[in-house]
Amino acid sequence: MNLMNEKFYLGGYWKGRLINAREYLFESLNFLKSLATVHEAFNDLKIYNETIKKYVSVELSEEFFKTTIFPLLFKDDTWYFKPNGTKDTNLTLDSYSTSGFLKSFCNNADESLSISIFAGQYPEIHESGHIHGHEIPNSVVIKFPDNEWQDLYQLDMLEKLLITTIYHWQPYHALINSYQLREEIHDEEVIKIGYITYFQDKIEIHGLEESFTIKSIDDIGTLYILKNQPFSIESQDCIEKITFLKNSLEKQNLLAW
Repeated sequence: MNLMNEKFYLGGYWKGRLINAREYLFESLNFLKSLATVHEAFNDLKIYNETIKKYVSVELSEEFFKTTIFPLLFKDDTWYFKPNGTKDTNLTLDSYSTSGFLKSFCNNADESLSISIFAGQYPEIHESGHIHGHEIPNSVVIKFPDNEWQDLYQLDMLEKLLITTIYHWQPYHALINSYQLREEIHDEEVIKIGYITYFQDKIEIHGLEESFTIKSIDDIGTLYILKNQPFSIESQDCIEKITFLKNSLEKQNLLAW
């Protein structure tokens, strides 16, 4: 599948889910380990260390994540909440942050293959009971490579990576998409439609089976896979079928959180 004319990404999104720094580290570690079982490119990663101002190779081990990744989570403008309800500016493994934690990794051979994990964000609840701030989705985003690892664009590989993400993070919504497709169909909603789209809720749209292969994922959600191969914005048929799905979901108000 030749997709070099489009910049593809995998995205998984979910609402506020409280996790502390320790849980973020080990959930991220286990996710990267799962990706590495799908494709070797995810077993050769690096991360930028802001302290020493250079990239360091990533070891997929608990020790490396606790000693090297953990200090990189700290932000000097963030309050960290402790299990006893207090807050301060000291980051510990037991700390929570209303703004969540974010780190990005990339492949050693091709930096355009990257994985960003943003998790632990949740609305801040004050004693008054009011919720402040916007419900920004937590997310994992994998950007596909420009040069190396072109086998990642094969349909079975795209499915495996998406399903691995779904099992691990349990997102409300996930997809395989391209930035060019988003522009082509003028997709400005928070929930977007891609070549492969996943929802926790099953969607009932008449005639959808004619254009999309529909797969249930162990009763946790459903995949909608465009039948046109290869995926391409140069195919007017691809654009029309994805636009049909997008417009149908908009009419049912299913593209908003």
